Amino acid sequence: MILFKKYSIIFYIVLTTFIFAQDGVYENHIVIYGEGPIGQVITGFDVATYSEQDAIRIAKTEIGEFLSGMIYGYTFEYQLDNPITKRSKKIELINTLKIKITDPNFTFRQAEKSDRSLRLQGIYRLREDQINLRSGFASSTGVTTMGRSVSFQSNDYNNRLLSVKEAIEDAIQNQARLDYKSRPERLRGRLILVDSPKINLISGSWNTTVKIHLIISNVKYQENY
Repeated sequence: MILFKKYSIIFYIVLTTFIFAQDGVYENHIVIYGEGPIGQVITGFDVATYSEQDAIRIAKTEIGEFLSGMIYGYTFEYQLDNPITKRSKKIELINTLKIKITDPNFTFRQAEKSDRSLRLQGIYRLREDQINLRSGFASSTGVTTMGRSVSFQSNDYNNRLLSVKEAIEDAIQNQARLDYKSRPERLRGRLILVDSPKINLISGSWNTTVKIHLIISNVKYQENY
């Protein structure tokens, strides 16, 4: 009986540690967090009201987006701005493959809840082909770089995903400045999120940092002005 209680306590500690683990990529699973709003949120002249189920839906969407970027990554085309030709910068990110939140390898648990937001934990059990895909991408020719975004106001939770896109753009741009002395017109390639984007609320804005593994496969320069 005493031995049974001892092992029950050990099992509970291990299980609790797994459930409330920090976000990160582990040997055969990924722990990731998403967040959604609860209650009234003012966006411009409009007031939106979110229920707890709305918050869960938004958090799951966020988790699915981040996880897809961490396992399958994106293809991208990045048009750099040019004041001389008055060309504006533009980036197109396309998911290589999107993981559905109904995937049976997903487990969701509520991590935190306040009167303004809900934080959801997602645990995804990696398949062998997904483990090989991530390790293969990391070992390919490419570089690891980081980017940041502080542009988007926190009163709109849709801005969280937009801030991630901008941080990815910043990471691509940072690496392009290092690799290319002449300013290219357009870059194409692939990238994968090394880990989950770090999103913090600072001074009323979403402060987002991403780390990506980047492969630039095509560089186009402006031939003449």
